[in-house]
Amino acid sequence: MAQVGPALDVLNRALGGDDGALSFLDRTSSIYILDATDSSKPKTYGGWNFIHQAMNEIERNEIGHGNASLVGHVQLLATMAQRVARRSPSTDRSLVATCIANAAQYHASEAEAEALISLNSEIREIVMGRIAAMAFDFSFHNQQNACKSAFSDHVAMEKLCSVLAVNAVASGPNAVNHFMKEWIIPSLASLPPFAVACVTYHLAIEAQSKTSPAGTKEVLHSLSYAVIGYVLAPLLVHSIGENSDPPNYDWNCRVASISLRALERWCTVTDLSLPQIKHICAKRQVNFVAVISDALYSDSDLVVEAMAELLEVCIRENREGKVSKERMTQARYIMEVDEDAFRSITAEDLFRIEAKEMEDVLTELITAVGLQRIRFSERQAKGDHGVCRNLARIGATVGSAALVGLLSGQISGGASGLLELLMKAGAHPHVHISSVAIVVLSQLLSIDSSFSPRLLPLLQHRAIIPYVLNGTVPSLAAGGSSGVDFYEFENFRQNVLVEALLSCYEQNSKYYMDSCTSAVEEFCSSSATVEVSFQLEAALFCLSAIALSVNKPLRKNEKGENIHAQQLSRCTSALATKPVFLPANPLALAQLNRFIGMYCSWYTLFASPQALDVAFELSVSTINMSGTAFSDQEPASEMLKEMAVTPFSEAAKATRILLTRSPKSFATQNAISLLASAWETSYIATNRGMLTIEDREELCKGICSVVASLADDEREKSYHAFATPVVECLHTLTKQADAAKQQGLGRLTPLIPRLSDELRLLSTMVKSFSSALEKARIEDASSHATATNFTMQASVELLKKLWPCLSHIAANFSSDKHISQSLGFFLVGCVPSQLESYDTVGFVRELFSLSSSMIPDTNMSKAPLLAVYEFIERVIDLHGSKIEAVALLLIEDATAVSSSTSHELGKQLEDTILSSVLSTKGSLGTAWTRDKEQGQGQPAFESKCKPATEEKPTDIDSLAAIFTVLSAAAENCPTFLLYLPAAAGGDRDNDKLISRAIESSVAVLVEPDFEVARTAILFLISVIKVMATAESQTLRGALEIIISRVRGTIVAILIAGFCGGLHPTLLDPAATLLHQILGTCPPQDAASYYEPALQQEQFKLGESARLVSAKYLSRCCTGDISDMSLMRYAEEVWDLHQHDEARSLADSDRVVEFVEKHSLGLD
Repeated sequence: MAQVGPALDVLNRALGGDDGALSFLDRTSSIYILDATDSSKPKTYGGWNFIHQAMNEIERNEIGHGNASLVGHVQLLATMAQRVARRSPSTDRSLVATCIANAAQYHASEAEAEALISLNSEIREIVMGRIAAMAFDFSFHNQQNACKSAFSDHVAMEKLCSVLAVNAVASGPNAVNHFMKEWIIPSLASLPPFAVACVTYHLAIEAQSKTSPAGTKEVLHSLSYAVIGYVLAPLLVHSIGENSDPPNYDWNCRVASISLRALERWCTVTDLSLPQIKHICAKRQVNFVAVISDALYSDSDLVVEAMAELLEVCIRENREGKVSKERMTQARYIMEVDEDAFRSITAEDLFRIEAKEMEDVLTELITAVGLQRIRFSERQAKGDHGVCRNLARIGATVGSAALVGLLSGQISGGASGLLELLMKAGAHPHVHISSVAIVVLSQLLSIDSSFSPRLLPLLQHRAIIPYVLNGTVPSLAAGGSSGVDFYEFENFRQNVLVEALLSCYEQNSKYYMDSCTSAVEEFCSSSATVEVSFQLEAALFCLSAIALSVNKPLRKNEKGENIHAQQLSRCTSALATKPVFLPANPLALAQLNRFIGMYCSWYTLFASPQALDVAFELSVSTINMSGTAFSDQEPASEMLKEMAVTPFSEAAKATRILLTRSPKSFATQNAISLLASAWETSYIATNRGMLTIEDREELCKGICSVVASLADDEREKSYHAFATPVVECLHTLTKQADAAKQQGLGRLTPLIPRLSDELRLLSTMVKSFSSALEKARIEDASSHATATNFTMQASVELLKKLWPCLSHIAANFSSDKHISQSLGFFLVGCVPSQLESYDTVGFVRELFSLSSSMIPDTNMSKAPLLAVYEFIERVIDLHGSKIEAVALLLIEDATAVSSSTSHELGKQLEDTILSSVLSTKGSLGTAWTRDKEQGQGQPAFESKCKPATEEKPTDIDSLAAIFTVLSAAAENCPTFLLYLPAAAGGDRDNDKLISRAIESSVAVLVEPDFEVARTAILFLISVIKVMATAESQTLRGALEIIISRVRGTIVAILIAGFCGGLHPTLLDPAATLLHQILGTCPPQDAASYYEPALQQEQFKLGESARLVSAKYLSRCCTGDISDMSLMRYAEEVWDLHQHDEARSLADSDRVVEFVEKHSLGLD
C-alpha cells in the first residue's frame, strides 16, 4: 500500500490486530474529545470526524492506486459507522455537551458550546449523506465496473446500507417513516435494487433490537403494506424472473436472497403471516406463492437458504387458537381501518380466517415442493449439498405444518411428492441433510399405513456407523461421506434416529421387531465377515432404541410375557453363537452388551433360564476379554480410543443390572465361578487401563447382590473372599505410597489415583452389600433378624481389619484431592441410617474420628475439608431430626438427655463443624474473622464502624460447602444450628455461627464465582423458610432479629442482580429468595426495602418501569404474586439489561411492552 493518511493507517493496523489501533477505534466510537489547543478555534473530535476523514483518504488512495487492498478497510469502517450511527442525534448532542462541560482548560460560553454541538451534528449529516450517495449510486452496483472501488464490494455495500437503516431507527419512528415513505418508496425505480433490499432488511433487524425507540414496531406495522407490496414483491419478481440471465446472474441472486431475508425479518418483527403477505401481493397483482415456488428452482444456495428461513418463520404451528396482538395490529393496518372499526374482529376470528387461508397456501406449497424431488437428485449428483439441505428444510417445514390438515383431509391432493422428496433427503449420506428430513418423516408416518415399511429400511441403513475397510481391518471413517465425525454421528443417532425409530415401532411393532430380528440372525451367521459387524451393530442399535417401549408393559406387571418374546429369543440364540468378528469390532461388542442391558427386564422376568444364562455369559465374557483384548498392536484399539463408552463399560453395566434384578438366578456354582473370574480379571484390566473405577463399581454392585442372596452359612465366607482383593490391594498400595513419599512427590503421584480408586471401591462394596442385604430382608421377612445383624457384623468386621490402614491414609495422604474425595465418598456411604445398637453408635464414633483426622491445619491444603463437609451433610440429612429433638429438650433442661446417643451425636457433629470452620476461618473473608463486638458494642453485622479493610473470601469452595452444610442444618435441625457458637467454647447467645454465616452469605451474593453465590442464596432461603414456618416462637424471633439487619441489603443486591449482575443460572433461586424475604417482612416496612433498591443505577428501564416494578413487588409482599411469577419477572428484567448499545433502554419498544404488561397485571 502506498503512503496513507492517519485514519487509513489506524484502520490498516487494526486489521492487523494491533491493540492500540483497536483501542483507538473503540474509544473514538464511544466518546468525544475536545481540542482547545487554540482557544479561539476549539473543536471536538469523535466517530463522525474519523469516518469522514477515513472516507476521504480511501477515495484519494483509490484514485491513484486502485482498491485491491482496501476492501477490508471499508468493511471495518462501515462496521464502526454502524456503531456510531446507533446513537440517536440527541444522544450524540449530549455526549458532545458532556465533553465540553468536562474540559478542564477550556470554559465555553453557552453559545460556543451550542456551536460546537451543531458542528458535530452537521458532520453527522454530511457523513450520512456521503454514505447514502454511495449506497444508491448505480455505478457501485455495476458488476462490470465493480473492481473500480472498494465501496462496491457487496459485503461493504450491505454494511453501508445498514448504516442508513441504523441511523433512521436511532433517529426515531418519524425518521423511519420519512425514510421509507418520502425517500425509498417514491424513488424505487431510480435506486439500485440491492441497496433497497439491504436497507429494508436492516431496518427490520434494527427494529428488532432491545433498544429500538418506542413506536418503531408500530411504524413498521404501518409500513408493511407499502414495503411488501411496492418494494419487496417487485424486487422478488424482477430478481427471480431474471435469475437465469448470465451477465447478472450472481447479482440477481444476491438481490433475491437479500429480499427474501428482508421479508423474513419483517415478518419476524411485525408477526406478518403468510396469508397476509399473499393478500398484500394479490392487491398488487402478484401471485406470491407462484413467486416463491419459482425461487425453489434457483441454483443459488443463497436464494434457497433464504427461502427456507422465510418459510420457517412464516409457517409456524399455532396451538393457542388465536393470533398475537402484533398480528392483530398488522391486520388492522392492512385492512386500513381505525381501532374503533377493528374492535369487532377478535383474535379468535382472525385465527379462523387465517387458518383456512393457510390451508390453501399449504396445498399449493405441497405441490410446488413435491416437484423438487427430481431436482433434489440432480443437485445431489452434482455434490450441491447446500441446495439439497435447504430443499430438505423447506420440505420439512411444509410437511410439519401440513400434518394436521393432511390427516384430517382438510388439505387435499395428497403429499406423495413431498414424501418422496423427504425420503430422498433422509437417504442423503450427509447427516446434516438427512437429519432434517428424518425428524419430519417420523411425524408423517400416520398419513399412510404403508409408509412405515418404506421408512424403516432407510432408518436402519442410516444407523450404520460410517467405516472403511483396509483389507479385512475395519476402522472409523473420519467425516467423509457423512459430513460429520464419529461423535457427531453418535449424537445424530441418539437425538434424531431414536425418535424416528420409536415412531416406526409404534406404527407397526411386529414388522419392526421381525425386520430387526431377521437382520441380527443374518449378521450372526457363520459366513458373516468383519464388514457385517457394523450392520449387526446397527441392527442391535435399532432394537435398543425401542427397548423402553418394549419394557414399559413389563414393568407395569401387565400381560407382557409374550410381547416380542419369540423375536427376542431368536436374537438371543443368534448372539449365543458369539460371531468370530466381535473381538475385532469394539463398537459391535459394546452394542451387544447395551442390548442386553436394555432388555434386562425381559431377561429377568420372562425369558427362559437358557436365554438368561446366555445374556449373563455374554456380558461376563466381555468383561473377561478386558484382561487381554484390544492391545495397542491390534488395529481395533484405534477404534476403541474413539469410543465414549467402551464395550467393557457396557458389559459391566449389563452385568450389574442382571445380577441386581435377579440375584438368586446366579447363586449357582457355575455363575459364581464366572463372577470370581471376572472380578479377578478386573484387576488385570485396571492395570491395562481397560476398566474405569465406574466399571468396577458396577461389577461390584452386581456381585454384592448375588452374595447377599446366598444362604446364611455361605454368605459371610463369600463376602470376605470377595473383599479380600480390595483389602490386600489397599494394604499394598499404602505401603508403596509410604515408600514413595520418602523418595519424593514424583514417585508418589502415580500411585495416588489408584489408591483413591481402591478406597472408593471399598466404600461401594460396603454400601452395596448392606443395601443388598436390606433388600433381601424386605423380600424375605423370615430372615429379618439374621440379615440385619449380619449387615452390621460383616461391615464392622471387614473395616476393623482395615481401620489402621484407613486412619493412616487419612492422616498422611488426605491432602491430595483424589484421596480426600474417595475418603469423603467412603464416609458418606458408611453413615448408617439407624442408630439402634451399640455397634452402630461405636461405628459412627469412629467415622467422626476419621473425619476429624482429615481436618487440616490452617496452613495446609483445604481439599479434605470438602470431604468432611459432605460427611457432615449426610449425618444431618439422616439424623438431623433426632439431633433437633435433643436440642429442643436441652433448651428447657440441660441435663435431661445428656446421656442419649442423639446427644452424643450432636456433640460430635458440633465439634466437627466448628473445628472444620476454624481450620479455614482465615480464608473465609471478613465476616468470619472480625471480632464479635465492634463500634458501640454492637455485634459485627450491625456495627456502624466499618472495618479498616473488607477481606474477600479466598477459599470459595470451602465457603460454598459450609453454606450447603448449614442449609441442611436449617432444614433438619434449626434449633441446633441457632445455638451453635461461632467458635468452640464461644458465646452461644451473642456470637452465633449462624449470624456470621448469614453476614458472609450476603457478602458473596455478588461473588463472580456463581457456585458460592448459589449456595449462599439457598442457605438464606433455608433460614427464611424456617423463620416463616417454625412452630417455636423463640426460634422464629431469634432468626427475625438476625434477618432484619440484612433484609434491605439482600433486597438491593438481588434487584441489582436482576439488572444483569447475576449469573443467569442464579435467577430462579434469587427470585425465590426475594419472594420469601419480601413475604416475611412487616407490610408497613416493605416499600422501604424495594423502592430504594429500584432507585439504584443498575436499573436502567426508566421511571415508568420503576413504578410498575414497585407495584409488582408490593404484590409479592401481600402474597398476590407467586415465586414462579417473580422468576419470570426476574428473567424479563435480566434479559432487557443484556445489551451494549448506545441507545437508551428506557425509551425502547421492549420497555414500553414491559410496562404495559405489568401495568395490566399480565404476569
